[in-house]
Amino acid sequence: MCAAGDQLEKKLGQRVEYQGYYGTVRFVGELAELPGSWIGVEWDDSARGKHDGSHNGVSYFKTRHPMSGSFVRPAKLNFGISCVEATCRRYGKVEGPMAGVDKSVIADLKREFNIPFIEMVGFEKVNSQQSQFANLRVVHLRGEPVNGAGEKNELVSVCPLVTELIISKTLLSSWETVCDITGQLKNLALLDVSDNKIPVPSEEKLEEFAEAFKPLSHIIINNLEYDWDEVLICSKMWLSVITLSAQSNKIHKLSSPPICVLSNLTSLYLQDNPIKYWDNVNKLGNLQSLQLLHLGGTGLTNIFFPGEVHTSLFPSLKILNLPNNEINDWNSVNELNKLILLENLLLHLNPIMETPKSFDTVVARVKSLKKLNLTVITPQERKASEFDYMKRHGREWLLAINDSVLLRDFYSQHPRFSELIESHGTLTADDFPNIPTSLKSRLINIKIFCPNCPDIQVFQKRVPKNMTVQKLSGLVQKLINTEGSVPSLRAISAKAPDVDVLLEKDMQDLSYYSIEDGDSIAVSW
Repeated sequence: MCAAGDQLEKKLGQRVEYQGYYGTVRFVGELAELPGSWIGVEWDDSARGKHDGSHNGVSYFKTRHPMSGSFVRPAKLNFGISCVEATCRRYGKVEGPMAGVDKSVIADLKREFNIPFIEMVGFEKVNSQQSQFANLRVVHLRGEPVNGAGEKNELVSVCPLVTELIISKTLLSSWETVCDITGQLKNLALLDVSDNKIPVPSEEKLEEFAEAFKPLSHIIINNLEYDWDEVLICSKMWLSVITLSAQSNKIHKLSSPPICVLSNLTSLYLQDNPIKYWDNVNKLGNLQSLQLLHLGGTGLTNIFFPGEVHTSLFPSLKILNLPNNEINDWNSVNELNKLILLENLLLHLNPIMETPKSFDTVVARVKSLKKLNLTVITPQERKASEFDYMKRHGREWLLAINDSVLLRDFYSQHPRFSELIESHGTLTADDFPNIPTSLKSRLINIKIFCPNCPDIQVFQKRVPKNMTVQKLSGLVQKLINTEGSVPSLRAISAKAPDVDVLLEKDMQDLSYYSIEDGDSIAVSW
């Protein structure tokens, strides 16, 4: 076995690819009893390997997984190409009317869409435009075996105007190599280096590397296997970044960024990290400029902020995305009302959103929301949600109003209730009659009318409170000729005529929508 010399040592740590598998070079040299040179590779996919870096009882390198190592002949491995070569290969001009597009792919498209006479044109023109490297603004090289910048200043001479560079899932092996690329692109605003194995740089290199990222405003480092401390170290290179995406890493514990680190950040994407506990999230509350925070799929179970009415944390936060978590209590929703600028909330795929009337309840509990789960909340819809919320919890409020202990407990569960009373008027016992037992008392009077067709008769009907919307729709179609269309029904409260609610769930009964005696049903189609 021969020791690796200077030329061989340069290959240690390099990224390589073989038959679609990615790995890192851990050994270069000869093996005992085997002629020629060998490359010891630690594969990203441990199922690809055969051992831990040993051969015939001799350890040549060590792997993190006992079966992720292999010895491979150098000729079989793909050591990659330069960023310049990859750009030319991806965007270079290909002669011919199909511009290199495989005709069999076109044939498959014709069969899939059953359009045998489709004429595919424009490939040559688009390819010609793309191949004008000097005009390229976006360079997308995901999956290309990029291993470096190329010759000195070659990249900037080929495509000097690039503003977005995607070099994810490549063969890049160090931030120094990344800097060799970005340092040439003076207009670069967005960089994506996701799905690479790039070790965190040493502290003494950070200031030097920061120069190469000066114009950068958006950085994407998804799936680099970093923890939060490593993200913060790297963030010292990105002084002007306003958007950071660090999804699918190994972030489980958060800490407050030091002064001048991520101080300009307005958007932070941390979804699919095992964060779990909200006290970690609050550590980010000193990011004064943060307007968007995405924490989807992080295992969160609750939400809380310091402060009685408002919190001093996240002073600029407008958009909070919490989908696909385990939040299942209304107190957590109440806490969101402490974020004074919160306008846009994603809360779908949480257990709390599976409860009846969950959408309306969230709207009523969080005053500042203008959009929930991608649905815009109009002022009229907010008023309807708040009015319905009051009716559902008003009986409990009336029972507690003369008992300070009960009332304090009620307001701890419904902190906005007194504010809603001031906005929509107080409640009395007449608003909540005793639950009736006779069939007669279970019937309510409703008015059915067509606001857009004043010539159509207005109907007064007595119907059971437990009638479903589907059955009510059937009754309406018997009374009114809707010309074969399924009517749209909206409930209008007699006590708040300017509030109407769309009856959109066919199998829910009228009591679900808090329809009471004297209310009206507006019909349209």
